[in-house]
Amino acid sequence: MVDYFPIRLHFEDKDVFRGDKRYIVTLEPHSVLPVGLPGCFLPNRIQRCRLPPALQPVYSCVSSAVFALPVLGTMWYWWGARTVDKPTVTRILRSGANVALTPGGVKECLYMAPGKETLYMRRRLGLAKLALTTGAAVVPVFAFNQTKTMGFVRPGPPLVPQCVVTAVSRSLGFVPVLMRSPTGWPAPGRVAVDVVVGRPVEVKGVVADPTERQLRAYLEEVVREMTALFERHKAEHGCADLKLEIL
Repeated sequence: MVDYFPIRLHFEDKDVFRGDKRYIVTLEPHSVLPVGLPGCFLPNRIQRCRLPPALQPVYSCVSSAVFALPVLGTMWYWWGARTVDKPTVTRILRSGANVALTPGGVKECLYMAPGKETLYMRRRLGLAKLALTTGAAVVPVFAFNQTKTMGFVRPGPPLVPQCVVTAVSRSLGFVPVLMRSPTGWPAPGRVAVDVVVGRPVEVKGVVADPTERQLRAYLEEVVREMTALFERHKAEHGCADLKLEIL
């Protein structure tokens, strides 16, 4: 996968990661296929040799719908992927390992539109609570050009009411979209994807029972850092005119 696109991994500062800390790697956007997640953040991939030691091992946590797929679900588990539910993610962090996930999840697919990237993060208080209650720092990561690897046709108004699309998506665990490859074949387009890892948003110790104010303050800091990461690097990766919206 890494060589197919290719996927290139960049760090703003590798030396900032510490072996005595745990990290929640938050890769955005989700896109139709979040190829940057398995391409860079699976423990049984050779790609991990490019990660600093403090980020190893790291487990990509994905929708349970992935594991319902015949053969593919089993392969993902063998590669080191896990379900993105609270007990699983918490257990991994408390075992001393790191996790990688896409906080916007499949919800972001409801807002995909040409010319901009829309991230669904401002309501993800669960991400902030996970960080504060475990002491793990959130690491903002942006996958530039990932969205270009696969086009889509999504049901919606006026043919299908938005409330119906949302309800079906919640029930299935993913947004029902028709994937459309730029190549014309049933495979992602070979577009270079640049995954840029920012600096961790540190937490000041473990907070056993954080207040909503604490959660919102930390989450807003994560959103600011994700926005700044995008703006700092979009031009060098061919996305100078791309707009970012965070819901």
